[in-house]
Amino acid sequence: MTDLAQKWLDALPDAILIAKAPGYVRFVNKAWRERFAANVRIVEGGALNDVVPETADLWHHLIECAAKGVVQGDVDHWNSGAAIAPFSWSATVLDQETVIRAAHTTGVSEPTAPVEDRRDTNDRFFSAVAHDLRTAVRKIRTFSEMLGSALGSNDLGRASMAQKKVLATTMGLQKTLTGLLELARQGESVEQSDFGIDEAYMSVVDELEIDIEQSGAILAPVAPLPIVRSNRVLIEQIFRNLLSNSLRFRRSDRSLVVSLTCEFREAALVLVFEDTGRGFDPRYAEAIFEPFRQIQTVGQPDGAMGLGLSLVQRAVEDLGGSISAHSSAGEGARFVIQLPAHIVVEGNATDNARGLT
Repeated sequence: MTDLAQKWLDALPDAILIAKAPGYVRFVNKAWRERFAANVRIVEGGALNDVVPETADLWHHLIECAAKGVVQGDVDHWNSGAAIAPFSWSATVLDQETVIRAAHTTGVSEPTAPVEDRRDTNDRFFSAVAHDLRTAVRKIRTFSEMLGSALGSNDLGRASMAQKKVLATTMGLQKTLTGLLELARQGESVEQSDFGIDEAYMSVVDELEIDIEQSGAILAPVAPLPIVRSNRVLIEQIFRNLLSNSLRFRRSDRSLVVSLTCEFREAALVLVFEDTGRGFDPRYAEAIFEPFRQIQTVGQPDGAMGLGLSLVQRAVEDLGGSISAHSSAGEGARFVIQLPAHIVVEGNATDNARGLT
């Protein structure tokens, strides 16, 4: 298991046990160690009977339930007499491994529904990650075999096509892994500094200059925007992912136009990012921020999975703000970002954002 995967699992509030058949520890996250095996040194490959002798039969029982198709339930007590706080559990069977997720059902400050929602969201996230990575690896293998066969028969045209497919797939895989890394790093402490919002935006524009030129996109001039004291890394991450998203989902029948405007509203600094791209069905205005969420867009019947907008939302929330999405299919998209007004150090925002809700 990679360091990134372990870091992600350790950050989850639920206890995670990954067991190898027939009952050996593959991995446990930080929450599981703290709740079920405090002060016990966990050795990968160790038998559950040796790692947690008092509750090993409980985990064996849950693994057996999962193998029989029972993938969720509640544990109120256990016959061994071991002191266990009640918890709900769910299980996923992957080849020769079983993933057990345990969540407290009592003694928590949050109601049950949010816990259930978070667990469901995490399940969908991990399932989507695994699906995307497995699909990419399968494509690379298939096209690599095609490349070898074409070279063996001296079919240079077919070999060139296969090589381009391998390159495109690896580039997509690299973007996915980069997004996962950024997602894992979010929340880390980064020093704040004073900078102009337009300065951060233009820095991202310069970074994506080649992509912008190749797409033929037109970027509307940006008026001087306020100077803020904030996390520039996150601000640039927001602009980078929004702009990359616009370039990716542009229309083929007209030029893409992108604009960034700003205004003050009550106690908020409001940034409005708009484009004239494909847009999306307004029913998905909230769903598009879910990691690897697949939505349907005009000109792309199969939709697309990604992390970009999820990264944007998390970055905005880390800055103490909120973001909403507005669109009609085929009519472009508008993202409204509200940040705390107290981050403004100098300058007045322009009063030209339209129809904010």
